[in-house]
Amino acid sequence: MEGGIAAAQAGHDVVMTPTSNTYFDYYQSRNTAAEPLAIGGFLPLETVYAFEPVPAGFDSVQAAHILGTQGQIWTEYQRNPKNVEYMGVPAPRGARRGGVDVAGTEETSRLSRLAWRRTSRGWACSM
Repeated sequence: MEGGIAAAQAGHDVVMTPTSNTYFDYYQSRNTAAEPLAIGGFLPLETVYAFEPVPAGFDSVQAAHILGTQGQIWTEYQRNPKNVEYMGVPAPRGARRGGVDVAGTEETSRLSRLAWRRTSRGWACSM
């Protein structure tokens, strides 16, 4: 985040993409045996949702230079579309909603349906 912060403070537009919140090639559940092979680490959905791309303390001029965030997935471990879909869904929905509490909302209902579809396919689910 430090590079993005420095760039925004210098007046450049940036997209914040920290490994800690936006790299979806990490395990989504602690039950790694039930998931596709991942590069490592654990990135629960709650961490994705908690990400706020605009750092605390930024004034409105600095905040205007934060264009948002994006999710990354490196596919060197994901050898088929099923694994890419597993790793990339639903984490990107969390990134798109960055910092928004979705408990008890329509998004929660969608995620519940998505969790059912994933588990019915035999995929692990961190929701």
